[in-house]
Amino acid sequence: LAAELFLGMRRKLPRFPGLSPELAGHGKRFCQLVREHSHQFKLAGKKHREAIVRRQAVQARVADAAMWLHAMACVLAKLDRQLRNGVAGVEAARDKAAALHFLELAELEVVRVFEEHRANADESMQPAADAAIAYNDTLPNSDFIIPEHSPTAAGSGRRPDQSGIPQFADAGTTDGTQLKRCS
Repeated sequence: LAAELFLGMRRKLPRFPGLSPELAGHGKRFCQLVREHSHQFKLAGKKHREAIVRRQAVQARVADAAMWLHAMACVLAKLDRQLRNGVAGVEAARDKAAALHFLELAELEVVRVFEEHRANADESMQPAADAAIAYNDTLPNSDFIIPEHSPTAAGSGRRPDQSGIPQFADAGTTDGTQLKRCS
């Protein structure tokens, strides 16, 4: 772990065993991205330490990369199954072209997320949020619809116009007849 964090070394590539030879290149690129995702997560943990649990932007980047990697694995697995089953024809050609295009797009997104770990606007986010909250606190609650469960301002906001929403007390059917109440 120390060699990864301080020397920039990477672990051995994970394997994607049994993948069709036709997809070997895509499988290798996928495995490289998985390894890099693991490395990026460790670097984020090193940089932010315990504060990572409060850094939602960092968590979002880690999760976004994981989501794209999962989708890539699913697409590779389905395309591999189609190739192994000998699926052919226009529909199969369409599926293959779409899958390969998706893999390219997903790889670009994963690489973009990795870059955002290094180059982002996280440092200016908290002061901007604090300033926005301070400004919002100067505005009168009566101008806004306040959630019913607000811990500090419940019941102090303006009431929303609900005239276009049928209410249960006077619920009717689309033909204008009143609904019977259960007793």
